[in-house]
Amino acid sequence: MIWDYSQGEIIEFIQGYRERADFHNKNLAMIAYGQVMALNHSMSGKVGDIYDYFPFWSDQEITEAKVEKIKRQMVQVAETWNAGRKEE
Repeated sequence: MIWDYSQGEIIEFIQGYRERADFHNKNLAMIAYGQVMALNHSMSGKVGDIYDYFPFWSDQEITEAKVEKIKRQMVQVAETWNAGRKEE
């Protein structure tokens, strides 16, 4: 119960709660900012990749995502090329 805590412990609890709330609110603000940036870029025709808007991707994850994107593009080019060759 609350009566079992000293005044210092109650103050620590309140400060900890405020710090967690600030951390949570900052994360929400970062997400909202990322959404605004993505929306802004999409409306101007400049849509970037997800890791351009959200900073928590590691370098390895970004590299893997770029490699996968290039693979998809190469497959698409190959399919388009092969479809054009079949028509001839």
